[in-house]
Amino acid sequence: MKTLITSIIVAAILFFNSTIAKAGITVPNNDSADHAVDWYINALINGRVENLDKLFDDSFTQSVTNKGKIIPFTKVQITDFLKANKNIQQQDCDVSYRLVEENANFSIAKVEMKYQKFTKVEYVTLCHDKQGWKISQILTVYP
Repeated sequence: MKTLITSIIVAAILFFNSTIAKAGITVPNNDSADHAVDWYINALINGRVENLDKLFDDSFTQSVTNKGKIIPFTKVQITDFLKANKNIQQQDCDVSYRLVEENANFSIAKVEMKYQKFTKVEYVTLCHDKQGWKISQILTVYP
């Protein structure tokens, strides 16, 4: 009887693990500045928000400059917005980025989003800590 119960438990565990693998559940990684920027762009453009809280530093801020005004946003505001639009393609634009500055603990990426009638540029500041690369600040401009 013990063998039958053990076999059922093992079978259930194997089934559960294979179901997760087939579902394609992945955890984005932030083991490099490039991966962290890719993770951010994927959340912004495609609504992929898995483990998004791990991407942004606790002191994260975003500042958007528009018509001479600076509009600030907090980590909670940004993550809530992105999570509210989970799995929704939010941006109809061409996206490119490059790391402008990079060293072992700090990077700045320039992300360009080219829409049909305008371009949006985000300067993404990243810091490396023992948990990986995290976004600490984003400055958004419309050149």
